Amino acid sequence: MLLFEFDNPEQVKQEILQTINSIDPSVQDSQLAAANSKLLDQIYTILNKGNVVDRITGALPDILKGEYPEQEIMRIAGAIADAPLGYKDKIEFAKNLNANKVINAKILVTPGSYTIDQLTMNNVTNKIVFDHLKNYGVGKQMKGPAEHALAILSKDVSIQGKGDVTVNGVAVEVKAATSEKRGGGGGRFGETGRIPSRQSILDLLLKFPSIAQPVQDFLTKQKSMNVETFVSLVNSTEIQPEERKQLADNLFLTIFGNEGKIVADEFAKPNANPDSVRRAYIASNFNWYKNSDMGGEWEVLVGMSFADNAVGVMKTAEDINKITVYKKNPAIVTTDKPQEMLFQFNPKP
Repeated sequence: MLLFEFDNPEQVKQEILQTINSIDPSVQDSQLAAANSKLLDQIYTILNKGNVVDRITGALPDILKGEYPEQEIMRIAGAIADAPLGYKDKIEFAKNLNANKVINAKILVTPGSYTIDQLTMNNVTNKIVFDHLKNYGVGKQMKGPAEHALAILSKDVSIQGKGDVTVNGVAVEVKAATSEKRGGGGGRFGETGRIPSRQSILDLLLKFPSIAQPVQDFLTKQKSMNVETFVSLVNSTEIQPEERKQLADNLFLTIFGNEGKIVADEFAKPNANPDSVRRAYIASNFNWYKNSDMGGEWEVLVGMSFADNAVGVMKTAEDINKITVYKKNPAIVTTDKPQEMLFQFNPKP
């Protein structure tokens, strides 16, 4: 049901109450209805005090901006009240929310590896509500997973600004994987529209005599080729240092512009280590993403995996070394899916 179908917040409140009045069967219906009403009002008041009205309104489509801020807050309060918690836990959570002790916002701007438990103050109730709200506002509100949840649950986080969220004035890009599969669904470093096509990469590679035939032979058996496999293939040829250097510059600067120099220099080394080149590729990919207009002018990138209970935070390319991540091997030659060329950021415990 759309917001503008209601004349006032009280109508929204009544609809929400109808859906939550059966949450806890341990009390009489009349008592439960009164308790839920009180809880909803309490959360609604707390959210208003935290200026969430302004933050949520700022993310609504133009047609709703400024028109129904109170109704949207009632929706949020209803979503919180509908979390899979008993009444006492909800009261505990409301107190945490009022005290701004649900999200540890400092984690979101401090490079390193963390758990979602740590992000939610090592409080089980906080974590349950955060998980419950992780998909709130996705799509219709033009925000990705966990972004609204962070803004709703912390006075230090806003959905306005240059990043996905703003944390105490710092623009933050959020890549949250909400699937139940561990190691899956993470966000990638960049936008596919900026990636060269499969054919253009093939045309570039086949101009180099030492690798042209080995590349063609490999691709008769498999349509794509990842970074490590490509390095090993080149190492197996008799390519000379000058040709290898030219290949490095042409290839990686085509993919990442000037930010490709890190991986180009690593690849140009004689018999380069495939994993070292992969790591350098990730560094170039990160810098290319950050030092562009992709995703806004963000300062910090946060990756989350709800299935893995993991959070990874990066400010610089070097910060990847502070984070435990699933090993991902981007493609040099894709299957014609450009996203395969971009590193997929999947933090793990």
